[in-house]
Amino acid sequence: ETTDSDGDGVGDNSDAFPSDPTETTDSDGDGVGDNSDAFPEDPSQSADTDGDGVSDGNDAFPNDPTETTDTDGDGVGDNSDTFPTDPTETTDTDGDGVGDNADAFPNDPAETVDTDGDGIGNNADTDDDNDGIPDGSDALPEDPTETVDTDGDGTGDNSDAFPTDPTETTDTDGDGLGNNADTDDDNDGVPDASDAFPTDPTETTDSDGDGVGDNSDAFPNDPTETTDSDGDGVGDNADAFPNDPTETTDSDGDGIGDNSDPTPTTPTITVDAQAAGGGGGGGGSADFLVLLLLAGSIYRRAMRKAA
Repeated sequence: ETTDSDGDGVGDNSDAFPSDPTETTDSDGDGVGDNSDAFPEDPSQSADTDGDGVSDGNDAFPNDPTETTDTDGDGVGDNSDTFPTDPTETTDTDGDGVGDNADAFPNDPAETVDTDGDGIGNNADTDDDNDGIPDGSDALPEDPTETVDTDGDGTGDNSDAFPTDPTETTDTDGDGLGNNADTDDDNDGVPDASDAFPTDPTETTDSDGDGVGDNSDAFPNDPTETTDSDGDGVGDNADAFPNDPTETTDSDGDGIGDNSDPTPTTPTITVDAQAAGGGGGGGGSADFLVLLLLAGSIYRRAMRKAA
């Protein structure tokens, strides 16, 4: 050693920071001296702004020493979040286990639900659905449209096609035979076991498995498409202009379909001042002509849409 530029007692050849008297070593080689580096052995981290022992890069709250993690990503740290894995809730003011957002009575630990919205919690309300039948006599106390379940199958008599048959509740095709016993629920001639839509008499097959029956699917063999609004043969998902039968593609992304666009692969046409002013040079005149053509195509497109 012959030189110590920063006068820190460590020669320049051995000093990782020869011009900085406050630093001499960079153990992890991250460019931050060990004296300033909160994590001198970790090249991926160097700062811990809030001094909580978790590096800023790994700290969801780098300026809050009381928080480091936000598991549900709701903006409230896990330490302060009563529901750290529920992004819809953070607080339970009355400590009843139901978050304030879902609790109809957030300050009353004895109540959480008010089915009929009468201001009386279900626990204290003797007629939760306000249908005039006391809860004790109501087979479905939280459903104002039902009070009796004669066959005890969990479906109220008003909704039950077979109120006295506990094995049946629905008769899709209205043939008097409940769906559980009926082998062709929609009476379309295709047995339920072979019918992709057993309760839809207008559909039986879904060739591409996209959840839309072949009869309603404009592309029954393409699982990525179901609709062709403009009838141009290109599905709406792939059609840049799903409501314009004259266009399907916009190669340059300028909002003008390739069929109408005089420069379909060039999104912007630049006309210099000389060309715009009619100055000399055939090139400028050509550029200006292209601009006029473009304006014409835009006008025609607008007129088609207006029509």
